[in-house]
Amino acid sequence: MDEVEITLRMPRALWEAAARLATRRGVPLEQMMRQTLSAELLRTKGALGVTPLAQVRGQLSDDFEKAASWAELQGRLMLKGYALRAGDEGVDLVRHPSGQRLCSASKLGQDVSALSRRFGSGFHGMRPQEPACAGVDRPKPDNRPDPVARWQTHSATRPVSDTGGAATRLVRHV
Repeated sequence: MDEVEITLRMPRALWEAAARLATRRGVPLEQMMRQTLSAELLRTKGALGVTPLAQVRGQLSDDFEKAASWAELQGRLMLKGYALRAGDEGVDLVRHPSGQRLCSASKLGQDVSALSRRFGSGFHGMRPQEPACAGVDRPKPDNRPDPVARWQTHSATRPVSDTGGAATRLVRHV
């Protein structure tokens, strides 16, 4: 993200009050000021020539950068009235709690593959990417038989006699 560094003069009392508020919210003062400016721009609905998408991107960029997991990212976004949801073409940003789709994560400048690598797992509910050779069976990495296939070839139920002589069924749940 392209950033600009600024120097801002303000009355000491205003700065101290803002610093206390940021501390209470558990965020750095700079982040709180960015969020406040973004919220004000959203309230004006782009009257100053800033697109709504750019406003949302600016409002959420710190959350995407600082989150250490998908769960943490979802929590950060929900505090601001947004959430991520698996969509038809990837991961979508939606309003929380209504679920109204706003845009794709890529429109926010977020690479879901890079986030998945950073978080150590893919986004829950997202369809896996199609392999380059669709329809070609690839061997399992460890070349061991599939345990699910083994259970499907053997009966999961078998009769066992109980004390009354009647047959009962033993079902194994995996």
